[in-house]
Amino acid sequence: MTNLWGIDQTIIDRDKVMQYIKIMDIVGQLTIDAAKTGEFEPIPKEIEDFLRTYKILKPYFMKYLPQNEKKMKAEREGIDNAKFYSDGQADVIDKQLKFSDSDVNLNRICHYMENRLQEIDTKISENIFDLNKFLKMFVTEKPNETSNLYIEIRKKLIELSDENADLYKQLMEDDNSEESKDERMSHYRYFYIYARNELLKICKLSEEKSINKVLNCIIYMCYREPELMDNDSAKNILWNCFEREMIRRSKEDYTDSDLDFSTIVQKAGKTKELKKRKFAKYQKEKEFHIAELEDKDKKYSEIIVRDDDIDLIREKICSEKLLKFGISEKYITELQKLYAVLMIISKRMESNRPVGKNKQICHVINSLTIHNNRNNGLNFSNLSKLCNFTDYQRKNMKNRLKELYLLGVIDINQNKMDNIRFKVIYEKIAPKDYDVSIVEMDDYKKACEDILNCL
Repeated sequence: MTNLWGIDQTIIDRDKVMQYIKIMDIVGQLTIDAAKTGEFEPIPKEIEDFLRTYKILKPYFMKYLPQNEKKMKAEREGIDNAKFYSDGQADVIDKQLKFSDSDVNLNRICHYMENRLQEIDTKISENIFDLNKFLKMFVTEKPNETSNLYIEIRKKLIELSDENADLYKQLMEDDNSEESKDERMSHYRYFYIYARNELLKICKLSEEKSINKVLNCIIYMCYREPELMDNDSAKNILWNCFEREMIRRSKEDYTDSDLDFSTIVQKAGKTKELKKRKFAKYQKEKEFHIAELEDKDKKYSEIIVRDDDIDLIREKICSEKLLKFGISEKYITELQKLYAVLMIISKRMESNRPVGKNKQICHVINSLTIHNNRNNGLNFSNLSKLCNFTDYQRKNMKNRLKELYLLGVIDINQNKMDNIRFKVIYEKIAPKDYDVSIVEMDDYKKACEDILNCL
C-alpha cells in the first residue's frame, strides 16, 4: 500500500493506481480481521505483477526509517558519484534515486518537518556560540590579513589541513585492524609536533618571532575566514598544536611563550623527517588484503600479460590522447600505472561462465567494483598501494579514474553508482591462447609490481 501511494502518478496511469490502492485497502482490512476469522486474503497477482513491472521506489518520507538508513546513504553517494563521473547528466542522477518524492500527503508533511527542524537547528546554532566573545577572549590583537606572516601561515595551514584529513582517513581505514589504538594515534602526535614547528618556522622566516602572533592569525582564520570556518582539520591543528597556549588564553593569561627561534628551522626539518619515516615504516609493515582477490575457496584466472598489453597501455594513454580530452600531460604516468593495475586485477577476475541464450561457456572479462567504505576490499586506498602512489596521488585517484573513463579504457556502469562498478577495456586472452606471461601469473600483488616495472 505504501509503495502504491509513493508512485509518481504523472508517469503511470493514475486511475489504475487509485484502483489498486482501494483494493489493497480492503485487503489490509481483511488482514486485520484475520485474527478473528483465521482467513488471510492474499495480494492479487495483478498488483504483484504491476509492482514488479515498474521501478517502484519507496516514498520519500520512508528514508528516515532506521531500516532504510543504508539505502539513504547509498542514494546520497550514488548521486554524488553520478554528478562527478557523468558531469551531472539528469538521467544518470535519476537512476541513483532510491526514494520517490511524489506529491503525496506524507511526503509533503515530511518536507514541512524538515524545514521546521532546519529552523530549529539554525536558532540553536545561532545562540549556542558567541563568536565575538570567543574572539575577544582568544585573540589578543586582530591580525593584518595582508601581512606576509598572515599570508604564509594561511597557505601553510591549508596545506597541513589537507594532510591532516588524509592521515585521518588512512588511519581510520585500519580501525578494525589488530594494531592497538594507541599505536595508530601515535602518528597523530608525530604529525602535530611537525605541524607546530612548520607554523612556527614561518614566524622565524618572517622576522616576527612571537607565538602569540601566530596564534592570533590561526584563530582568526579558523573562526572568521569562510574557507576555513567549517574546516575541522584546521581546528584540530589549532587545538592540538597549541594546546597549552589555548588553555592559558581561556584563563585570560596572554603571556607569550618562550621559544628559541634560532633552531626552529632545524627542528621543523627534523620533525618532518621523523613523521615521514615513522609513517612510511607503518605503511610498509602494515599488511593489506583485498578480499575479492584472495578468496581461498575461489578459483581465479591466471594473469596473462603480453608485450601487446604494454603497447596497448602506452597507445591508449599517450600525450596525443590526453591533449584530445583536455587532460594534463603531467598525469600520463599516474594514468598508465592505474590502467595497468586495473588490468591486472581484471585479468585475475576473468572467468569461464555460460553466456547468451544457448548458455555457451565462454572466457569473459567481469566487472570490478571500487567500494567507498569497505576495509580489506577493493577501495581507493588499497588500489593506490598497488599503484605505488604517494598520499597526494591517492587523494586524487577519483579524478584519474574519471580520466580513464574519458579515454575509453574503462566503462563505468551508470545504473547504480553508490560504489563504482566498471569494466576494464583490453584484448581478452583465453588461457589456451598464450605462450608466456611477462608478469607473475598467480600473485596479483607481484603481478602489479611486474607490470609497473614494464612501463
